[in-house]
Amino acid sequence: MRLKGSIRRILRLFRRIILNIEGRQIMRNVKWMPALAVIVLLAIAAGCSWSTVATVNGAKVTEKEFYAELEKQHGREVLERMITEKIVLQEAAGKKITVTDEEVDEELARIKGMFPTEQEFINAVKQYYGMSVDMLKQRIKLDKLANKVRTSGVKVSDADLDKFLGERRYLRHILVKDQSEATAIQTLLKDGGDFAQLAKQRSTDPGSKTRGGLLGFVKKGEMVPEFEKAAFALKEGETSSIVKTPYGYHIIKCDKPDRQEAEEAIKREKAEPVDTWIAKLRQNAKIDIKREIYKDLVDNIKAGGDKQQEQTTAPATPSK
Repeated sequence: MRLKGSIRRILRLFRRIILNIEGRQIMRNVKWMPALAVIVLLAIAAGCSWSTVATVNGAKVTEKEFYAELEKQHGREVLERMITEKIVLQEAAGKKITVTDEEVDEELARIKGMFPTEQEFINAVKQYYGMSVDMLKQRIKLDKLANKVRTSGVKVSDADLDKFLGERRYLRHILVKDQSEATAIQTLLKDGGDFAQLAKQRSTDPGSKTRGGLLGFVKKGEMVPEFEKAAFALKEGETSSIVKTPYGYHIIKCDKPDRQEAEEAIKREKAEPVDTWIAKLRQNAKIDIKREIYKDLVDNIKAGGDKQQEQTTAPATPSK
């Protein structure tokens, strides 16, 4: 079954947010380090004072030495990423496309909801990608901006929507550990209890409980067989009996589909793959690198774009 609260799901989400802007070639080489390197390299540009970072048996490691080593090891990757970000931002500005703080906060809250506590969320962001929460918010904003620009010209027909909705269910669920708990919740639902509120109060799935048990659109093949069979037997508005899976006991509700969410998902599917779209932007950009040691990076960016266009971007498939 797809467990949105699992570490695998969370890491895949973080990876998607970063990959959409930085590109797969960069990520293969430097993983999370550019996030830190950007800060220190920007500190150089800001003309910071060269104080001491550390001492070793009395010998100083100065900030100047530290930053120079960081630039030597990661300067090319960081500059390439920053160039790509500039191109995306320019493309968005040209089309007058923006992302609001509310949109970013909503996505951040969704990610936080995958963790039992806020501190565990902060620790995971730092541990797996070396980022602060503010950095993650910047990545989320760029990711959303890139997707808005990439899908801005995509049209969704009634046939597209009918096909999409016909292949999916819009689901909520409540997951508990034992059958007696599930039976108690089922009784509350039969007595008129609100499904979303009960999910928030009683569900043990951290990835959906904060959203009232919402799983969103689910396609066949994304869930374990027991869950899938019960879910796809439901009609809109119906609630299942208790369903046992290896993860526990579920009560599933088929909700009315969110049309806007469906249209946005269809646009992402129909639009150019992220790698191809970014590669074209990079190839068409006029890039003039002033630092001699990085001048050949322009050719690398163009060559990298050609290679990326040969790849396809497979959508992240939730794990069973």
